[in-house]
Amino acid sequence: MKKITLIFALLTSTSFAANAQLNMSFIDFNNKIKVTVTEDGNPVRNAQITSTMQGQSLNTTNENGVTYFYKRNTQGLHKFTATSDEGKTAKVSRFIDRNHR
Repeated sequence: MKKITLIFALLTSTSFAANAQLNMSFIDFNNKIKVTVTEDGNPVRNAQITSTMQGQSLNTTNENGVTYFYKRNTQGLHKFTATSDEGKTAKVSRFIDRNHR
């Protein structure tokens, strides 16, 4: 009985790790949008970030899971999609205000 319980625990812990999702966070400052991509709290390096912001359709995250988009005169609802090297994705719609903070 203990073996079955142990095997079940191992299988469920493995499947939980396989279901980890990407998260995107945004910080708006100095005419820039800082986008951070994480998975289980860890930065995702080399994630491809696509956006609907004019003139900035694709960026890649650095070793800290961070990339920047410049606001310019862009205002409105924009879509961001992050894709990791493993093919995991996260999609976020975000309102971008053109005011400089």
